[in-house]
Amino acid sequence: MVTRRGALVVAAGCSWLAALGIVADAQAYCRTTTCDPAADCEYDLQGCPMVGAPLFWQASCVSYSVQRDGSPARNIDYDEVHAIAGNSFASWMNSDCMGEEPSLSSLDLGPANCTEPAYNSHDPNANLITFRDHDWPYSGAGAALALTTVTFNTETGEIFDADIEVNSFKRQLTTSDTDVEYDLESILTHEVGHFLGLSHSKVEGATMVEEYDGGHLLLRDLSDDDEAGMCAAYPPRRSMSTNDCRPRHGFSPDCSQPPDDGCAVAATPSGSSPTWPLVVLLFIGARTRARARIHTRRSGADPD
Repeated sequence: MVTRRGALVVAAGCSWLAALGIVADAQAYCRTTTCDPAADCEYDLQGCPMVGAPLFWQASCVSYSVQRDGSPARNIDYDEVHAIAGNSFASWMNSDCMGEEPSLSSLDLGPANCTEPAYNSHDPNANLITFRDHDWPYSGAGAALALTTVTFNTETGEIFDADIEVNSFKRQLTTSDTDVEYDLESILTHEVGHFLGLSHSKVEGATMVEEYDGGHLLLRDLSDDDEAGMCAAYPPRRSMSTNDCRPRHGFSPDCSQPPDDGCAVAATPSGSSPTWPLVVLLFIGARTRARARIHTRRSGADPD
């Protein structure tokens, strides 16, 4: 099992190389794969890896939970984030798959108490959406607007857990349709794409493009390319292991972060798959162009 992180970032004078664990077909969308960008990824001419299993949620339903405090620093409360997150997930779940819907739905399990992303190998979890009002602790990603951490099985690509952090510490987030700075719904809709296993697209106007200038709402609405990626990952009538929407090992609003486990730090048991965290950084230009980068760090976790 592996954890990877995908971030939405404001770049001002940054020059980071795109090195994404993704796979492409005839479409321009890309899916994140199990290949390790630091070791064994092979890329096509579009910059998409050609090896590894694409990431996906195995169940027919995936859940998420918004941290109950919202963002006091940006005067955005839980109810507002809850509504916006619902819109962002609905945009993906309502994709048009040649007249049918994707074989994945989403469920909001209600407010979460925890503020830190974590995956627990044996205890209940929450797929968290949270804000960082007081700091942004990620070295080399100081311009980030948001970051998504995805934990998955390195052999099959099955996603076990996903958490979204929004950088409300330095970034002026807005939620209205006027006087737009960095539109929260645009940011969350992009990050939900990473949450679902998609990576960046080179199609102009796609929600999953690798740059966002701010000042507009265009990333709220999926392009045909985004929908094609969603339908490829979750085609109608695919085989699914369960209809249970709860996170792996059950749901806990406290995210069950025991001191000797959590956040995929336990030693890898004999016979289990290795794990690593992946960071996908989408640089969002403050009305400038920007580039993206994935950073990986290896750890271990029990995939069961």
